[in-house]
Amino acid sequence: GQMAASAEQYGALLSEHEKAKDEVVRLETVLREAEGAAKADAELEGQLEKAKAEVAELRTEAHAAQEERSKLQADLTKVQARGTEEHGAAEARLRALVRRVHGPNDRVAVGLLALDRKARRFFLQAQAWDLPAREFEVLWELMTPPGRVVSKRVLSDKLSETDGALGDNALEAFISRLRKKLAGSGACIRTLRGLGYVLEEEPA
Repeated sequence: GQMAASAEQYGALLSEHEKAKDEVVRLETVLREAEGAAKADAELEGQLEKAKAEVAELRTEAHAAQEERSKLQADLTKVQARGTEEHGAAEARLRALVRRVHGPNDRVAVGLLALDRKARRFFLQAQAWDLPAREFEVLWELMTPPGRVVSKRVLSDKLSETDGALGDNALEAFISRLRKKLAGSGACIRTLRGLGYVLEEEPA
């Protein structure tokens, strides 16, 4: 009976030992999984830090690009301002040259259209020709002297002095009205695309 009891205890111990081995295997598996998860977390942490560094670098580059853009914009503004000043100076020199060549009080004519600067009067077919103030200013500019290309900006600025800012469409309307009034006079206003307008003799 004692021997049978010992065998039973041995069997029970063997069973416990097998269970303990299974538990060890399970715990080792859990530990490996935990280590793998910890390693994955560490990799994610590393990737996150790398991404943060890249974002910081991109922000720095974007800031530098913005500063460069602002600098270029400032340079462009300076160039445009200088160009406007130079254009104005060239326009003033041309006017002075015109005054020297023609004199301030001379009379110029294109076809049957004439301008007496001293009297500030236009004549059409030798008859005094009265024009509305702004059409007068446009035609005066185009006749000082005839054949000179006058830019839209110059005409707009000239007209804006008397009645606020003038858009391209309004200027086109003035030019169109003048063209109709000049029909048959031997003088015509030609559009030079991208340059402006010029008053010249109508082709035969």
